[in-house]
Amino acid sequence: MQQKSLKLGIERNGILYRQAREDDANQLAWLYDFVYEGGYSIADCLDPERIKSIIGEDRHIWVVAENEGGIVGATVAKPEEWNESYETCRSVTHPGAGGKGIGSNLYDLALHAAFHRDDCDIAFGYPRTMAMKRLMERIDPPINVMGTDFGMHITSGNREIHLQSVVYNPLRQFTLIEEPIKPFILDSELEQIVQKLNLSFMKGAYPSISIVGSRRGEVYECDSGRIVYEIIAPSKSAVITGIDADTSDDIKEALGSFERYSPDIMHLSFYVLSDKSSLISALTDPLGKSRFHICSYIPGWYSDGNDRYSAFSLAKRLDRAKPTMHGTEDLIEQIHDMYERLAMKL
Repeated sequence: MQQKSLKLGIERNGILYRQAREDDANQLAWLYDFVYEGGYSIADCLDPERIKSIIGEDRHIWVVAENEGGIVGATVAKPEEWNESYETCRSVTHPGAGGKGIGSNLYDLALHAAFHRDDCDIAFGYPRTMAMKRLMERIDPPINVMGTDFGMHITSGNREIHLQSVVYNPLRQFTLIEEPIKPFILDSELEQIVQKLNLSFMKGAYPSISIVGSRRGEVYECDSGRIVYEIIAPSKSAVITGIDADTSDDIKEALGSFERYSPDIMHLSFYVLSDKSSLISALTDPLGKSRFHICSYIPGWYSDGNDRYSAFSLAKRLDRAKPTMHGTEDLIEQIHDMYERLAMKL
């Protein structure tokens, strides 16, 4: 019903909200480029031909706001098939169309369109500003801020740290598996945050796999193991989507080898299942050289059938530039301090 409504269009306060069409491609490319003053780094939003292709495939939920025949806003819910989640992202509103609730309506419609699909257990996003965080907290169900991206993207020439949020689909049923042993979470600030999510967990064994992801991308092989990764070239970032290695030491050595192999990469990140405390400890040791940092904890991030398992996001920055934050400095500092204290417990 939600998808049908978006195809036909929904009017709110004189603004028409609808699913993007292929003939919107030129307007969308212009809008992203104009609002970000040429500094937007995601080619999928800047190249009209790529935009047409994405819209034509009908996998992304690309919602636009139309006023008097012109596109004045857009947002996307992008599917991640490997863990049945959707990323709400690529939100943009023309500055001349502010004050009309366009950002809220776009996010609300895209989120609930994703919830009505049969492959969405979780929606996650990266609020860039406190205004965007508050906007996403006003929509039912509200987001929960669980961490940051540790500066994954470069926008307008500056590396930026964004918050990371998550919301669980109330229309879906799945089983959240609790870590068999989690002494590093108990009696911590993080445990209090997780309790506020009001999720129900069941006891169970975790998979033997350590690093989880889509396993899409390029491959790097060394004596210690095999790494699968995707490059975000404009941001000089690499997202590791899988590692095949025998031991925690092999994983650590493979990551070090990959880092030496990729001297242009300035941001490196991946997800590790949260029961792998010894591996997390080895990679985030506060006394370790060139260590990783815990950036977020997402309950139920990895899916295996109907069961979902929690994971930590780990990242490091390899440049010395001070990242930009947009009014989120205090909150980001609190989050990073919380995870640093957690790392010291491991």
